[in-house]
Amino acid sequence: MLEPDKSQNTKFDDINLSTEEITQLVEQLKDRRRKGAKPIEDEDTINLMIAGLRDKRGLIRRTFAQSLGLTGKAATPGLIEVLINSKSVTARRAAAKTLKLVRDPASLPYLLEALLNDTDPVVQGSSAGAMAVFGDAAIEYLLQALSSPNSSSMQCGLASWALVLAGADSPKRLTKAASSDNATIRTAAIGALCSKKQSLKDTNIRSLLINALDDASCEVRAEAIRIIINLEEQNLVESLLIKKLKDKDVEARKNAVISLMTINSKKALKQLKEIARSEKEKSVIQVLNLAIKKIMNN
Repeated sequence: MLEPDKSQNTKFDDINLSTEEITQLVEQLKDRRRKGAKPIEDEDTINLMIAGLRDKRGLIRRTFAQSLGLTGKAATPGLIEVLINSKSVTARRAAAKTLKLVRDPASLPYLLEALLNDTDPVVQGSSAGAMAVFGDAAIEYLLQALSSPNSSSMQCGLASWALVLAGADSPKRLTKAASSDNATIRTAAIGALCSKKQSLKDTNIRSLLINALDDASCEVRAEAIRIIINLEEQNLVESLLIKKLKDKDVEARKNAVISLMTINSKKALKQLKEIARSEKEKSVIQVLNLAIKKIMNN
């Protein structure tokens, strides 16, 4: 995906409203909403509201965003133009948040573009959050963000977070993603699928999570170890986690200790003490000592 070209102003960057004009427009919009008026269809008014998204005052931006949200799809093209091309970071942030209110699926490719290419972390986060509201329709875009070799750890984290929200009602797509050849996608899919205890009542999802504990990827194993405590089968969870105390990956071992500490596993206390005597990695030893102390004191 190409870097957005911000070398020239958008038409919205060139619209300059005086304080008096902004105040007047805000009052008109508030009055319309109080009266329950129909969404605004006038292009000039829509353009003025979009231009107003770069106003430095948060309450002003909120009024414009809420009105644009009620306006609906007629606002989408202008909001996309601002999101991708505006020089104003304030406007780009507000555009992403406003597209979340508009809820037009046509904005999804552009929200993905902003997530991947905008240099501002707030724009990235707001774009991911906006994508999440589209549910099933957003999943393929979020998976693209996760599979992109150019995605930073922060961008992957944002995409994973949005995937949990978007995939709440889309287990089929996430179940397929959990078998992807891409370890990052498998990790995110497992996390999204198993983030709620209710989901793990599905036998297929339950099996996916348990099998992920032995995945070839340490990234997937570490995530499965972290989230296995959502499985409401205490004895099974403890047994599985105790085995992972000897995982070859440092993060996986740390997660196993933390998960056992989280569920206050008295059953694991003996093994934790034994592992603490043989563990070589300092960061794991620190977590082991903390877990042993906490479990013994509870």
